[in-house]
Amino acid sequence: MKTSKELILFCSISEYGKGSEILNYSQELGAYFSTTVLGKGTINNSWLNFLGVMDTRKEITLSIIDKAQETNFHDKMNQKFHLDKPNHGITFSMPLKQCYSQKRRLLEQFKEE
Repeated sequence: MKTSKELILFCSISEYGKGSEILNYSQELGAYFSTTVLGKGTINNSWLNFLGVMDTRKEITLSIIDKAQETNFHDKMNQKFHLDKPNHGITFSMPLKQCYSQKRRLLEQFKEE
């Protein structure tokens, strides 16, 4: 496997019950680390509110991958779980160092206040 030394945070948000499958598949694809957490989504729709189904449970899978794997991860996840289709979920990724620098910037702002 080709490596680039740049780490990527790969995220997928899926319907409840798919998180374990996505986590296992991300490990098969070569993720360095993966974890799944529960989330809660809301939909702003008056009909769904009337029916009492506004809140939906989601599973968020976070994986640390190598930059060289990024395109392959998006392609394979979308192919297997159809996360690129409406109402199936979503995948996105960003450099891990960007996450850290954003956190650091926020902490510095709070220290100043």
